Order: sequence, then C-alpha cells, then structure tokens
Amino acid sequence: MASDGYRHAGDVEVESVTLILSNQQVIDISELVAETNIYQDLFNHYIEADFVMNDSFNLFAQGCSGTEIVEISFRNKVGPEASPQPEFIRHIFFVYEITDKQRLSEFKEAYIMNCISFERYQTIPEKISRSYGPSSIKDMVQKINSEFIYNDSAKDFYREISKITNYTKTKEGIFDETSGQFQYVIPNLTVDDAIDFLSSESDSSDHIPFYTFYEDANGFNFRNISNLISQPIAATYHHLPTKIDAAARDEINNSQNDSLQNFDDTFKIISYNVVKQNNILQNTNYGMYKSKSVDIDLHRRKTTVSTFDYDKYSDKFKFIQNKILGSSDGSPVLSLRTSRKGHESDKLLSVENHLPKRTDQTKPITDSYKRSVFNVVMEVVVPGSDTIIVGQMIELMFYRTIGDEVSLNEYDKYLSGKYLITKVRQKLTGAKTGVDYVTVIECTRDGIKED
Repeated sequence: MASDGYRHAGDVEVESVTLILSNQQVIDISELVAETNIYQDLFNHYIEADFVMNDSFNLFAQGCSGTEIVEISFRNKVGPEASPQPEFIRHIFFVYEITDKQRLSEFKEAYIMNCISFERYQTIPEKISRSYGPSSIKDMVQKINSEFIYNDSAKDFYREISKITNYTKTKEGIFDETSGQFQYVIPNLTVDDAIDFLSSESDSSDHIPFYTFYEDANGFNFRNISNLISQPIAATYHHLPTKIDAAARDEINNSQNDSLQNFDDTFKIISYNVVKQNNILQNTNYGMYKSKSVDIDLHRRKTTVSTFDYDKYSDKFKFIQNKILGSSDGSPVLSLRTSRKGHESDKLLSVENHLPKRTDQTKPITDSYKRSVFNVVMEVVVPGSDTIIVGQMIELMFYRTIGDEVSLNEYDKYLSGKYLITKVRQKLTGAKTGVDYVTVIECTRDGIKED
C-alpha cells in the first residue's frame, strides 16, 4: 500500500487495514472496505468507527463474536509543501456489531462493521464499590483510568497485537487540575458512570467547572472546557466560492488579512450546516440569563436562596466569542435542591466528617456556562486532515459574496470566528491510498465575532 504521491488537498496514504478474526486469521480488507468513518466526541469516553463492507469472502459466516479486531493506519499531509512527512495515525478497534446486512449478488454481501476502542470492552463487566480521597477529583479520575481503562491489561493487549501490526499503540492524554479535596464512596457504579459522576462534582480554580472525559486520536483526556477554549487556534478554514479565478487567488495570497496568509485548498470549507442557532427563548427557559437556587438544609432546617445573573457574572467566563444575544431581564428560573453546606464547621454535625460539595455553589454558574458555550453549533466539511482532533480551537471565516464578487475584507459576523471542536468524523470513501478523504467537524461557540 505504498503511496504514489499526493494529488489533491485531503489526499490520504493508507498503510494498512487489517481484520483479525476470532480464529486468529489475519486478512487485508483494504479492497473490501467501501467507506470508513472514525468518530471522536468530546462527550464520549471512547473512539468509535464503522466500516462499510462489500464482502465476497463471507468473513462473518459464523456471525460476530465480539473478539474480531480491526486495525487501520493512515496519514495525510496538510498544505502543499508539508515536510517532513507526518506520522501515521493508527487505531485498533474491536468489532461489536454487524448491521445493515444485505445481499448484493450471489457471491457478494454488504454490511457495516461497528467498532469501538478495546478499552470499552474492559470496562463493561467492571463495577466500582470503594471510597476515594481525601484527594483531588483529578487524582481520582487518573486512578480509575489507570486501573480500569488504559491499564496494564490494555497495554499488554497492544503489545501483543504489535506482533501483527508491527507497531505498538500507545495512548497518552491530558488530565486537567481540579480544585479542592474531596472524599466519595462510589456505590457499585460502572466505570463510565463513576467518571461521569466525578466530572459533574469537579470544581476548578475559577469556580466555573465544566469537565469532560473523552478519548481522542492521542489517548484519554480529562479536560476543563475553559482550558480548551484558552488554547491557540489550530487551523483557520475559509468558505469561498467553488471556483476562484487566478486574479482572486492572487488577491488572497497577497492579502494583508492575516487569516488569509498562505491560504490553499487544504483549508477551504467544502460545505457547512448550521446545526443550532442562538435561541433566546430557549436560553431564557433553561436559566442561562438568570436563575434562582433554593438550597434546603434538612438537618439544620435552614433555607438559603441565591440568584445568578448572567450580566453581572459573565465577565468571569472564558469566552470563545464575547457577544451573547439576549439579556437577563425578567424573572429568574427557579431550582430546588438539598444542601449540606457548612456542616463541616457545625459542632453538632461535624462528626459526619463531611467534606462540602462545591456543586452547591457552582451549579447555576456551570449550567449557564454550558448553555452559553453551546449557543451556536456548526457542522463543516473540510479536506481530510488527520491532525484535527476534538477539543481543539479552530477559526472559520465566511466571506461575503455579492453575485460573482468576493469581498475579502467583509465577513459574516454571525458565522465567522473561533469555534471549539466537539465532534470529529474522519471519512474515507474506502480504505486505500488516494481515496477521497474529508473531515467532518462539529464545533460550537457562544457569541458573535466583533471587530
């Protein structure tokens, strides 16, 4: 599967696509795969994939046992003069389901192999029933990851598979710091439920926590959305007419607009779709602009009322784009919950040895922040890029067009600007070198780009 050279933006070199059956038979399936999709999701713990198969070998004559393995290794270069050659992106999946099976001819059938990371298989039978802490929640999540997810068994599995793939898959992620010391008893939860619980209980140094645990192409991560938003822009993509004459291209290349420097087709938006637009009524109903929390302490028979006002507090948020449509005028949205705040300093109740939950104070703020970050959601299709992963910041520029004229100094303020990538789909129309390769990106932002 050696490369014959790159021919166009998004061209791809496939090193290998291998199916390892339950009987240890190793098969090159690159000629059988009609389409490959690899999915990353900022709110999904594991990478998933599906392979559309045109099978004339009856590979799953005995059905799917859940022990079949798919390995794929590919790369592309970004830009026309990429040097040195990028590393191959390598994934190893377990096949968990065969769907949409249909007979194409007497000797050929089509179906979809649905796959997921090996680590998901490890966590299915596991339950966590133990206490954690006193420690930071970051330390708790790291312990769960190293014991149950990317553990010694997973590393041994990848070392064993390396005898077939000729490389050892490693997964190195980032774990963001959390604020405070906590102690929890995990009551017979699945591994994934335990991580989701700890994510929801986390607090950050700025007390605007929004943590998520996910797998990307590099490994497993525990990140605070505020930290992701603070990253530099990984790439800038432009939406321009399909055909641009030589004069317009020269204007782009000579433009004084920094975002247009070194522009080429690799960074051109092929198509886009606005998935979600700013909805002031919905934001109001969910309490993004104003909310009131009534905290009831049943032990001390005490009630505390606190009000969150977006206009007064939002200057503490880390923005993607800083202008949110709507305001906090009107009555707040009411929520009722129980609280044990202050029990640790109460002479009578301190025998509980209770460590206070930060969510009593941070929940209304976090709820508003989540709502604001996902105020506008876009889906864009760009030439295939294996360097794009969830959690990155990108910039999308939509320039105004009137008739056949393109104005490089005017852009659509509503759509243009910085975005946080929340989903990535690497789509290859096959599994061979030189096939069409695009990257489908779902990304989000809060407000409107301003001059």
